[in-house]
Amino acid sequence: MYHMRCGMLLVRRDGTLPGNPATHIVMQHRADNRSWAIPGGARDYGETFRQAAIREASEETSLPLDCAEGASPLVVVRREATLLDHGAWKYTTLVADVLGAGFEPRRRPGDVESLSVEWVPIDQVGVRGGRFWPLLPAFWEAWPLLLAMVRQMGGPVPAKVDEQAPPRPVDNGSTAAASNLEPPGRPVPTIVDNDDDDDGGFGTLCYWFIPAMP
Repeated sequence: MYHMRCGMLLVRRDGTLPGNPATHIVMQHRADNRSWAIPGGARDYGETFRQAAIREASEETSLPLDCAEGASPLVVVRREATLLDHGAWKYTTLVADVLGAGFEPRRRPGDVESLSVEWVPIDQVGVRGGRFWPLLPAFWEAWPLLLAMVRQMGGPVPAKVDEQAPPRPVDNGSTAAASNLEPPGRPVPTIVDNDDDDDGGFGTLCYWFIPAMP
């Protein structure tokens, strides 16, 4: 059986600084193992990755289900990236800029999966010994590449994302310098697309990991 899971990387940017840099992301403090990760979960039957990621983010952070709709959306989805593909399951992340300054993630009453959800300074994610440590292992594996991707997206938030344009490959040479984490292996980027996926017709950025040698 092939398990498909997805998550939503919600990004806050500072429009007062040159390049509109990313400053915070929304993270979930998980109740099961006390680790930190982005909101996400399993894709339900018939859902696209986009629909599933938004639903999971809504369930775990109180993000409105219509957050990406309308002329003035709360969030703009900028990229769909599959960084983890282990054969039996794969994990796809939607990277989205939050345009509404007033959005504050809130844990829903009765949510047994989360201890808290909150905006986390991007430079404090996964810092060993810090408050936002440890990371969920799968997120720890993907975070250096996600961080490089988010920082590459600096600049004005697009009014509309051109979904026909494939994502630009990440400059992996800057990944290690951009993060306090030590990646578990060497990432090899590949852009793939086929007629059977749910990416809306644009390429999905995939990373295949070559395990680090002991």
